[in-house]
Amino acid sequence: MAHNRSPLVLTAAEEDAVIRDRLITRTGMTAPITWQKKVMQRFAALSASLVSDASLEESDKLFDGLLDALKVMLLPVQKSFQGVEASRRDERLARELHEKTLQEIANTSAEIERLKTELDTAKIERKNLEECETIRETVAAQPSRAQSTRSIEETQREIAEMEREIAAAALAFFHRKKQFALLMHVIDSIQTEIQEEKFLAIVRNQQDQEQGREAAVLTEPGTDPMLVDEG
Repeated sequence: MAHNRSPLVLTAAEEDAVIRDRLITRTGMTAPITWQKKVMQRFAALSASLVSDASLEESDKLFDGLLDALKVMLLPVQKSFQGVEASRRDERLARELHEKTLQEIANTSAEIERLKTELDTAKIERKNLEECETIRETVAAQPSRAQSTRSIEETQREIAEMEREIAAAALAFFHRKKQFALLMHVIDSIQTEIQEEKFLAIVRNQQDQEQGREAAVLTEPGTDPMLVDEG
């Protein structure tokens, strides 16, 4: 007996038909027969048909019924296998996601460190730029080289002029000092002459007074000039 049947895998339409059949069987029977018993019964019927003189058409029907029963019985197992496979797939995906997440965390940490380094470098560069800008502004605020040269030359001329003025003042002071010394000498001489003249005037005055007294004595009556001289 040859059969061109597919393996024990139900299509979506077959699964729907089996589910409807199970619902009808469970709701219509007071003592439902389990699918294992159905498989055994259909297998026994198929075996009996094979050893009897049953027709091939009847044997095919019994074989198809056995396959249907096996499909229905294996449906929960297939569902379990599918669930296990889905769980394994989910576990694999979760593991891959976990590894990917760890890798992303590592990459993010490395990126954060790189950005932190760049930020520190940028801060240093910005500080250097600010310092350079401050220096540039300070330099720009200073006069140019030509102006500085002119200012230095003008200052040097002023210093030379002040030195000449100081030298002239020193020379004038020296002359003034000599003049003052000469003036003091003249004043001393004049004071000496005045003192000498005063002394001479006093002496002459005394002499005049003495001569006046002598003349008065001589002019008195009865006075002998010789006696006056002797006295």
